[in-house]
Amino acid sequence: MKGYMTVFLTLIMTVLLSLCLTMIEGARRGAVRMESMVVSHIAVDSIMAEYHRELAKQFNLFAIDDSYGTERASLDNTEEHLAGYLRKNFSGADFFLSSFLYRDFLSLGADKAEIEGALYLTDGDGAVMRKRAYEAIKDDCGIDMLSELMDCAKYIEANGLEEMDLKEDMELLQEQVNHGQQGALEDYERKVAEVHEKAEEESRSEEWENTQIAVIKKPATDMNPTNGKLSLMNPMILYQYVDDVSELSSNTIDRGNLFSSRKKDNMINSGNLELEDGNDFEDAIERFVFQEYLMRYMGRYRHEGTDDALKYQIEYIISGLDSDIDNLIAVVGRIMMIRYAADYIYILTDEEKCEEAEVLGTAISVYTFTEPLAEVYKTLILLMWAGMEAQYDIRCILAGSRIQMIKTAGTWHMTLENSMAGLEKDTTGDKSGLSYDDYLRILMLLMDKELLTSRAADMIEADIRLTPGNEKFRLDACIDTLAADIIVYSKFGYSYEYHIRRKYE
Repeated sequence: MKGYMTVFLTLIMTVLLSLCLTMIEGARRGAVRMESMVVSHIAVDSIMAEYHRELAKQFNLFAIDDSYGTERASLDNTEEHLAGYLRKNFSGADFFLSSFLYRDFLSLGADKAEIEGALYLTDGDGAVMRKRAYEAIKDDCGIDMLSELMDCAKYIEANGLEEMDLKEDMELLQEQVNHGQQGALEDYERKVAEVHEKAEEESRSEEWENTQIAVIKKPATDMNPTNGKLSLMNPMILYQYVDDVSELSSNTIDRGNLFSSRKKDNMINSGNLELEDGNDFEDAIERFVFQEYLMRYMGRYRHEGTDDALKYQIEYIISGLDSDIDNLIAVVGRIMMIRYAADYIYILTDEEKCEEAEVLGTAISVYTFTEPLAEVYKTLILLMWAGMEAQYDIRCILAGSRIQMIKTAGTWHMTLENSMAGLEKDTTGDKSGLSYDDYLRILMLLMDKELLTSRAADMIEADIRLTPGNEKFRLDACIDTLAADIIVYSKFGYSYEYHIRRKYE
């Protein structure tokens, strides 16, 4: 009986011991799975916490610079950081008195730590950056003006305002007038010569004292309504439109190693992950919000930054030239041509102004003996008048005032008398209408979105490179989204693999 009891107790102890060992091993396996998963996610989160501080500070964009301030931009650098975080977290070196108070029952280590995929901010022709910029300000970006600006952009495109070369038309008409007036002068000189010849013949006769010599009036040859006006239509003469030229920025940049130049030479980094939202978002609101992001974080005329590579960054995005002054001139030139064309289109519909121009044109043709050119004079006067109105518009816009896109009789400022006399210095403008910033918005709406994004990337790179330790900064080395493949092993025979994807939102 005692023997049976011993066997029974032995069996019970064996079963209990097996159960305990199984429970212990199960607990170990669960702990291995849990700790390996937690540590893997913590390691990836630690990588995401390495976002570039200056990029976040200046432009509210979060991304990992995989060059880490060096000249070598590579995912290998990020992988090394990931492996380092895994090793450190598995080592338990940060535990208080770890060598005395703790024993490692899991024996975990990283068998693989690989960044298997990444998206850079510049991927998708800048679609990633546009998306993040949109997300950065979408909640506090007013879009009330979008409809008006879209209508203005469509009006400019539909009427071809930037393609209307009115200055060339004016020059051709001027040549026609000059030719006509020269012909009238030559005709006058011929008639005078004939009178003198007749007088000489009569003087040789006995009756010459009683001969009456005809009086021929000399035609006016300096009555050109555009004299002194055409040169003012050159945006290079900025002193005509700004109060103090000396306050304009003289900053320049070297575009040779900026993003748009590297892209042109096919020398940019690109990721291998697909965009979650396709190649890009085409919604007008999202496009407009991206532009508002640029207006918020980048400088422009009258709203210059303090430590920027270029002061007129929005003007650079539109024009893409090396210096602030060149970019400003280019933008002012485009706005001037838009205003000139829009003002000329309106003045042709204003019967009262057309009648004034016709009266003056007829009078000039009479005084210059070029009556057949009366209609040409009228057209020249209307071109000159619209040009002077456009110059007034530019002065107002650059002074911070507003001007209506499409003029009416009530919003037309220059009289014909004032236009003939010269440019008014008043910059009151209109109570409503488009400001200089609005014209910048319209010009950006007219741009190709990829070119817009590339030049914005240039400005971001140029500014970040001015900060300490970022002389080699590249936006195409900035990771927005990454996918990590991590394999964790235990010396007790367990192994787990994790595919972790993270992005900034």
